[in-house]
Amino acid sequence: MIASKTFSKFITLFLFGFFASGYVSAATFYVSATGNDSNSGLSPEKAWRTATKVNRVAFAPGDRILFEGGETFRGPIKLNAKDGGSAANPLILGSYRLEEAGPAIIMAHEERGIDVYNTSGLCISDLKIIGAGPKINRTSGILLHTSRSEGASHVTIENVEVSGFGKHGISIGAWKSNKGYRNISITRTKTHDNLRTGILSWGPWGPHIYAHSKIYIGYCEADHMKGGSGITLSSVDGAVIERSIAHHNGEEFSGAAGIWAWDSNNILIQHNESYNNRTTGVDGDGFDFDGGVTNSVMQYNYSHDNDAAGYLLAQYPGAPQAMSNIIIRYNISENDCRKKGYGAIHLWNGEDVERMDGIHIYQNTIYLDSSLGGRPSAISVASPAASIFVRNNLFYTSGGETLVSVVPEQEGILFQNNAYWSGSGVFHINWKGDSFNCLKSWLDAAHDQERIGSTILAIYADPMLKDPGKGGTLRNSDLLVTLSAYQLQENSPLIRRGLNLRDLGIDPGHYGFFGISVFESIPPAIGANVRRPAL
Repeated sequence: MIASKTFSKFITLFLFGFFASGYVSAATFYVSATGNDSNSGLSPEKAWRTATKVNRVAFAPGDRILFEGGETFRGPIKLNAKDGGSAANPLILGSYRLEEAGPAIIMAHEERGIDVYNTSGLCISDLKIIGAGPKINRTSGILLHTSRSEGASHVTIENVEVSGFGKHGISIGAWKSNKGYRNISITRTKTHDNLRTGILSWGPWGPHIYAHSKIYIGYCEADHMKGGSGITLSSVDGAVIERSIAHHNGEEFSGAAGIWAWDSNNILIQHNESYNNRTTGVDGDGFDFDGGVTNSVMQYNYSHDNDAAGYLLAQYPGAPQAMSNIIIRYNISENDCRKKGYGAIHLWNGEDVERMDGIHIYQNTIYLDSSLGGRPSAISVASPAASIFVRNNLFYTSGGETLVSVVPEQEGILFQNNAYWSGSGVFHINWKGDSFNCLKSWLDAAHDQERIGSTILAIYADPMLKDPGKGGTLRNSDLLVTLSAYQLQENSPLIRRGLNLRDLGIDPGHYGFFGISVFESIPPAIGANVRRPAL
């Protein structure tokens, strides 16, 4: 099993290595709206005037290029292999007079805002980058791309806002080479109102060919990408997306999601909120592991009010490798599947059954109430996979939505110790072509489900959530632990009702959705809660 501490360890080491050593500033170059490109640029009084001057100079490790805060400059800014630094001594691109005037504005019009080609050791911070709008601009706001056989490394982007581009807000790519970028950190950055994607990585396509590694995305917001997604990673081996928000994407597109990855390995998506993502056709999901994702985890996320699934696993035909060893745990979904007949947790395998294997879904809380359209399910297996394990989840519907939907061809699936509740609506499970209107009739027919030996484990009871359906929008990932609507009341029948997953050889992680250690409540509660024992 995958433990989240592995990802936390590499991020800690990466950030420590990047920042702890500090850097020695070789020179600081200033660019001002009142400057002159014939100046030295070495003081605010002798500042350059344009990005064109910047593009003509080769910069050394430790150099700083600072644009005057609050002023507007014509882009693009271009950096190449002659520019840059190292992890300990990066080239800095940012603003001065930041506290008094705010960030400098790079007005890209129809071009890229910042074009970085084969550059390593770079920090981009405290800038606002604006394109002419997605109907006019046909490029990306920040493009990091490399064609070197050795790739490039150590780039940070922090406190940057990118909008108005016809492709992507931030694009990280590799071309003419199987090596891309290593050690990328994107934090406290907002991308909005671009056409395709807020933050994107891309690279060569093929079995286990991953161009990029060690990408960290944290405390970012990606919204209103009408023609695409919020955050999308591909061709990556080792990445974390956390404490970020994706919303109102995909309005004019089919196939997008708030936060997702495909053709990647070792991806951790945690502590994020994804909501109001739309579609004109398929998808429109909150979170997604798509074709070829392996050894990856979604945990501690909040998905709500998306057109389709809250949490999608989709292995499309021809994916570069099989999807395997996937964990979905300690997540909450509220009223997803608003337009599409998906499951709030939805599995779709468009290939041979063996191409989706080792799917572990446990300790999640799913709530559906009166869908606006479609025929959604709390959990749906739409096409067969090799092995699926579903344990200690709460599936709650209150408007007659289906609790469980599994296709007839699915053989390798095991439900154990899940809680079901249909509220004031009708109990409905669609199991391998047959329909059941009560838990007992389903279990009589599905004689190998919800059991250990001859003991029936499933529970059908009011879970006594504090205020289901009223989670609302937080728009601050630090507030996820305050999502009290999905906490259990003190007399909930789900408290201490879960299986001890360690007894089954499963690593349950360190804590539940609300930050309570799993060691404090054994056995755990069912659902995303892990309750402390009553005093």
